[in-house]
Amino acid sequence: MNQQLWTRTNTVTQYDDRGNELENQDAIGVYSAAYFGYNDTRVTAVAGNAQRREISFEGFEDYQYLNDCTQTIDNVIARKNIVLYKNRMTQIVPTAHTGKASLFITGDVLFVNYLDTKCEDNSTGSRPVADIDDNCSTCAAQLNLKSGQKYRMSVWVATDASIKIGGSPASQLSIALTFPESNQSVVLEFEAEKPIVDGWQQMVCNFVVPDFEDNSINNAFELYFSNSAKAGKFYIDDFRVHPFISNMKSFVYDPYSLRLLAELDENNYATMYEYDDEGILVRVKRETEKGIITVQESRTVLKPNH
Repeated sequence: MNQQLWTRTNTVTQYDDRGNELENQDAIGVYSAAYFGYNDTRVTAVAGNAQRREISFEGFEDYQYLNDCTQTIDNVIARKNIVLYKNRMTQIVPTAHTGKASLFITGDVLFVNYLDTKCEDNSTGSRPVADIDDNCSTCAAQLNLKSGQKYRMSVWVATDASIKIGGSPASQLSIALTFPESNQSVVLEFEAEKPIVDGWQQMVCNFVVPDFEDNSINNAFELYFSNSAKAGKFYIDDFRVHPFISNMKSFVYDPYSLRLLAELDENNYATMYEYDDEGILVRVKRETEKGIITVQESRTVLKPNH
């Protein structure tokens, strides 16, 4: 067979250990990627014109899931490509932009795309211990942005006051992005780009990744959330990063039933799904710059058999 007469329409370039397709490349070399969560059972983000190493999404819904190695070390084998660094996170239910959970902070919080904590011999008794003689970058799928490329980060933020009485939560929160190993000293500030929706406001940052020494394979960055309102709680939810020229959609599920609760579009605005006690879809809501509107509602009943 003459292979020159054939065109490869799709090539799968990455799988995970469950057989989920993480990345593929089409006939003209354009990449598409997917991101999985909930113990790798549900797709949480898909992106076109992006590689797997360039995307991330975090809705904070499945942080309490048991992992395969250890439960007693926070975020060591977390199956995340961006993690909290030396901080203990707390989930708040039902305060969330979408789903049932968000991350709340009272002081300052640092996220990183690298891990430098050694794996330790800790076990809960319900999972085997993995003895790995290496640092945990071996275990984590890292978010590795490309030098010279433009990216977009966005996150939804809220405070107790903004949820109850309105106001701008972004005015009390500073978010800075730095590249500690870069040849350049770069500090990028997030800005509030969109109106406030039910107390939540989206903050975004468009940036170009600087050059790194020796063409480092891990372009480390640090994402620093600084809460100027120390006395009040701050909530963050639906964080995402992807190439500026790509489109991303992300998904939020119920952590117990795994029903789809929200789908976030390319602008990080949500379509929300509500169910009755039997798991039947009864209401669809859509988030807009003018607020949340109901676009569909239905009820299903069974006629008595008599």
